[in-house]
Amino acid sequence: MAAELLHIEIIATILAELPVKSLLRFKSVSKTWFNLITSPYFLCYHNQVCTHDEARRRLIFCVYDFIQNPSSRWYGGGYWKILKLCARDMQFKKTTNDFSIKILSGTKVIFSGFDLVCLAHQKSPTINVLNPSTHDVFVLPSYGEMSRDSFQYEFFGFAYLASTKEYMVLRFFKINIEGPDRGSLGVEMFKFDGDTNLECPSSSSWKMAKTTYPGFFESEHLLRSSEGPFVDRSMHWLLFAVWHVHIDIFSFDVDNEILHKIFLPMGTNNTTKFLIPPKLVDLDGRLGLLKAEAEAENIIDIATTISVWTLVEKHESLWEKMHTIELNRYRVSYLTRVKFCYMSKGEVLISIDECKGEELLYYNMEKKKLVRVKKEPFRILQMGFLKEGMFQGQSKGYHHHEENDSTITMDPFPQYVRK
Repeated sequence: MAAELLHIEIIATILAELPVKSLLRFKSVSKTWFNLITSPYFLCYHNQVCTHDEARRRLIFCVYDFIQNPSSRWYGGGYWKILKLCARDMQFKKTTNDFSIKILSGTKVIFSGFDLVCLAHQKSPTINVLNPSTHDVFVLPSYGEMSRDSFQYEFFGFAYLASTKEYMVLRFFKINIEGPDRGSLGVEMFKFDGDTNLECPSSSSWKMAKTTYPGFFESEHLLRSSEGPFVDRSMHWLLFAVWHVHIDIFSFDVDNEILHKIFLPMGTNNTTKFLIPPKLVDLDGRLGLLKAEAEAENIIDIATTISVWTLVEKHESLWEKMHTIELNRYRVSYLTRVKFCYMSKGEVLISIDECKGEELLYYNMEKKKLVRVKKEPFRILQMGFLKEGMFQGQSKGYHHHEENDSTITMDPFPQYVRK
């Protein structure tokens, strides 16, 4: 018996070093291997290996292709989008794990910072979660029944809590029912375990935060939000108001369920007219801000630098300017779409939208060197990072995405079916 257990432990150690795509195939080798690879013990062990192995880290590009669909005009915008998740390793080389999903326009794509991605539609009562490594998708239980005014008064967050090995989904919305909380900001939370496969029981439900936030929508004419990182046990967002003339940062403490407002660094609000939105990032465990800026005497709105800020004290909104990235010949006008992505250890990835694709620039803060990495033949809507993971969800409306399928379809009711 001891020899058999040792044998299984050795096999598990070897299998944990393999990529997820290989593990999915090895599940079919035998019943013993299937039980081992799908066991909570192996999933937990594989999770730990992926967490500490930088080779399992992937840069993900979100690319959209619009498809006219007149039959869907009655629901949420009238256009489908093919969301393609294009994976690259940390040397920007293509991997073989790309896949596509058909979603309705208006769907928000939110990275967890670990292995899962959240899909939230403006008018759908449910949140959908997918694992790009396994191509599995599943549906969370419907959130609360409180009515909403419109989609610009609703935004979401998604994070992996490493200390408790849980995932947390947050939904912020405007309370629109009669009562003392009408017009306030409400917060709902949903957690699920990250070590085992998720099977949502009927008793699972969203939890309302202990307090609401009166007057939030009276002072903030919210137009849209941009999700930030989970840092210091808090989720962060950039909220844009009045056509980018006013931008604020909000932080939600998941332990104490407290919302904090953080102001941008002094002297940076005068550049919010740019269509280059700031980007909140995880600066190696601290909240960071990447922001395009123009020269003081520049009257034609040409961004010449990118400032890198780090938050020193949240309650006082104290920031420290860590670095300035000179764009050199890559100076861009205020009409140019630019995306930022902080990689790690002082490495920044910059994507500049050009007429036939995206120019990728890599900057090393220590060497103070900006280099052109490559040009992608598509337009990037979002950039983020994922770790490989074996998480596989099971819930109502879930259908496994088989390897020979190139695209799956997201039904906003919700339901997942093959194209």
